[in-house]
Amino acid sequence: MELPPAQRRLLSILALDGAVLSPAALEERFWPDGPPRTARTALQVHVSRVRAIAPGAIETVGDGYRLAPTVEVDAHEYLNLANRAADLARHRRWEESLETLAAAEQHWVDTPFDDLASDGFASGATSRLEEARAWILQLHAEALLALGRAREAVPLLAKHSADRPLDEDLHGNLMLALYRTGRQADAVRTFQRISQHLSGLGLIPGPELRRLEERILLRDPSLGSQGAGDPPHNLPAQPTTFVGRQVELDLVTKALEERRLVTLTGGPGFGKTRFAVELGHRVLDRYADGVWLIELANAADADDVATAVASVMRSPGRDGLRALARDLADRDVLVILDNCEHVAAACAELMEGLGDAGGRLRLLATSRAPLGGRTERVWPLRPLETPTSPDIDNPADLLGLSSVQLYVDRIGALDPSFSVTPELVPRLADVAMRLAGIPLAIELAARWGSTLNLDDVAALLAAPDEVTPTTDSAHTSLATALGWSISSLAEEDRHLAGRLTVFRGSFGLGDAHPIVGDGRTRTSVAASVSRIVDASLLNSERDGHGAIRYRMLPPIRETLASGRDLAEEQAAHARHYLALASDLQDDPFGGVVSLDSVDDDVEDIRHAIETGLAKGWNGLVANALVPLSSYLHQRYRAQESLTLLERVLARPLEVTERAHAMRALGSAQELLGRLDDATETFTTAISLFGSVDDPTGRARCLLSLAGVESRRGDWVAGHAHAAEALALVGDERTSASSTAHYYMGECLADSGKFDAAVPLLSAAAAGFKGTGEAGRASYALTKLANAATLAGDRRLASRALTEALDLAQRSGSGFRLAKADSAKALAEAFAGRTNESARTLQSLNERIEPLRPDPLTDVVLPALAVLARIEDWERVAECAAALPRLMLESGLAVPVPWQHQLARWAEVAEDQLGDAFPAVVRRAAMATRATLLDLVDVGLTPLVS
Repeated sequence: MELPPAQRRLLSILALDGAVLSPAALEERFWPDGPPRTARTALQVHVSRVRAIAPGAIETVGDGYRLAPTVEVDAHEYLNLANRAADLARHRRWEESLETLAAAEQHWVDTPFDDLASDGFASGATSRLEEARAWILQLHAEALLALGRAREAVPLLAKHSADRPLDEDLHGNLMLALYRTGRQADAVRTFQRISQHLSGLGLIPGPELRRLEERILLRDPSLGSQGAGDPPHNLPAQPTTFVGRQVELDLVTKALEERRLVTLTGGPGFGKTRFAVELGHRVLDRYADGVWLIELANAADADDVATAVASVMRSPGRDGLRALARDLADRDVLVILDNCEHVAAACAELMEGLGDAGGRLRLLATSRAPLGGRTERVWPLRPLETPTSPDIDNPADLLGLSSVQLYVDRIGALDPSFSVTPELVPRLADVAMRLAGIPLAIELAARWGSTLNLDDVAALLAAPDEVTPTTDSAHTSLATALGWSISSLAEEDRHLAGRLTVFRGSFGLGDAHPIVGDGRTRTSVAASVSRIVDASLLNSERDGHGAIRYRMLPPIRETLASGRDLAEEQAAHARHYLALASDLQDDPFGGVVSLDSVDDDVEDIRHAIETGLAKGWNGLVANALVPLSSYLHQRYRAQESLTLLERVLARPLEVTERAHAMRALGSAQELLGRLDDATETFTTAISLFGSVDDPTGRARCLLSLAGVESRRGDWVAGHAHAAEALALVGDERTSASSTAHYYMGECLADSGKFDAAVPLLSAAAAGFKGTGEAGRASYALTKLANAATLAGDRRLASRALTEALDLAQRSGSGFRLAKADSAKALAEAFAGRTNESARTLQSLNERIEPLRPDPLTDVVLPALAVLARIEDWERVAECAAALPRLMLESGLAVPVPWQHQLARWAEVAEDQLGDAFPAVVRRAAMATRATLLDLVDVGLTPLVS
């Protein structure tokens, strides 16, 4: 029966109380903030409407009301049946208890009395229901365990233990259920998990739970064992938790359902064995004849493989591997063949025999290289997720990465006092990056982490030659593990693998062949690279365009590069990537077109720049840095661009080289809000370009100067400089003329001349689209959309905004997309869609934070439109008063259309606030950029939530 909210609330209040309630008591509960003057009349109306929909539901008793006894209340029925089930359990009538609990479950709702969720008088009842829910779930699990149905109890207990991480009774039953299904390791991990939660509160598990863990570790027979129907296995219990790779576990499990033969491949130390054993434990209940681990590390040939398999599987194993496969084929079993790489042919033969025989058996192999079986499904196991940069501010972002989770987990096991503080975040990220997501390296380095500061661990990882070799050091153990993979390669391939260590990031075959090909044909290099990938010394993956790229992990690179003289290859690598960077920008007026492709190469470009600077190739480095700076600016790395440009400008350069580098430096300064420095730098560059008679260079600098002047509010000078640049480059539709049209239009729009700005901004957008510059076309259309919104031309704003967002997405530039989203938020606010606008702005504020001045123009200004729309005049008044001063302090001017809009809002705010207005204005005089952003964020949050 569907009831309107008010009538549903009335019934909930009567159901919760269960007694006769006077009109006054009902009014107090119905309107917790105080009843209106017409409360009594409204209450009578609600009662009448309930009676019209559900006759007899509400009874009048004297002058009060109550819920009729004939009305069934789910909460009451749930508790009555649960108490009945508990009574049956006390008499060990488990089957009847389960049936009664199933009936009770029909009356449970996830949010009881949700109509009263915010009412204090209802909190006690809802809390009691939630507590009852917990013991009822416990009762359900205990009944299943008593009936020997532990396998059914596990998912029930696992789900609710996650919701109640400190409930020792719940976790104890989960440990027992896991143990009785043969999952001893998972039972121990459950104890470790609740121990970690309790230790965070300064507590330890109670004696009963500690005793249970001890009995599980000792395999106490009195705990009960695997049921008669539970599958057998020989999987080892794992003393530590399994961290990460949850998605891969699910995908490989699915692959085994679809394919008979799956091989996990990966480099040494990648955790293939641990992954396979964890998967075996998780799928144990899917194989009636069990899961069996067969260790082949000591097998030398096919006979050894057959003997090992036959011994574990209790099969005669006569007449070779194919006959053995036929003997096993009809078993419903998963066989894990571990460490197959040195007996790959024998394992492939076993696989082929299984494929020929049919049946239910499944094989999961681990190997550093594919086995080469005809029906084999190869599953490369990748390294764990690692940070891409040590510059991570939020500990939660870092701790969400599986490599960091593993490192922290292992240190915590050795040193329970260890915790991740904000100060440790960049150091922890640095260590995680150096370990490259290789589980073996992480496990071993964690031993250092329990006795050394993170800075010292990073230093040891960065200087392996200074570490005294031991059998368990991270360097020595990993190098030993790599030995087989390296030795398995032919001499020609080993030589190439060593030369490939010059690459720092991902690379394609087209990069490798000219740099390290050593006179070999591209086909020959391709064949060697493929074999190196098969040996798990290189990772291969497809980029966004479907092309294969390769990457060598740092620990592998360090091992292969050790003792090699790669000076010649380093020089070739630097020349290759400096040339590649120089070609990123064919047109000096254009942006970097394909940001994604530069993402693939940027690590090697950075390394090439360092090599070039060390070799004194100042001109080559300067020519590479100019287009690279455009990429860095669009990836929010203006500070990195500035630092590199200042370094190269401190060296001797030709006049033209210096002029181009100065122009790029000015752009970085402008993005970082250093507008005085940018003006001086652009002016110097203009003079340099003039001295070598380079009109194109002068025009580019004039346009950059026009941008600075526009931001500072000198729109007349900005328009004049853009017009001067247009005269130098001509009015044909080129990137140069489009840029000139843009700045002329921007200066006109910001000075309040909207009609004159529209054709120029439209021409700029069309020109950029014609030259394939989606990001810059988006930027021009964003400006047009903002101007149109403020001018009241909603149709033009909508058309421009739709195209701007599409082009920004296609460009891959976060900078352009942030600008377009700001315009979207403004248009949404002016159209009255305040919730959508608030959500857009909250996301936007996080993304544009690195470009410090922009939150004032791109977040606060459109946020003011939202706050004005919802009539939050106190915040509007404070922002409108503080914003011009804060923008001026950042060197920014408030555009004329915004000046008029702010004045209108301030006038309304003063009228609405009355005598409180002067105090708000005085408070605004003390506002900072940070406090203003917080003020806006607090005002928007209710709309977002």
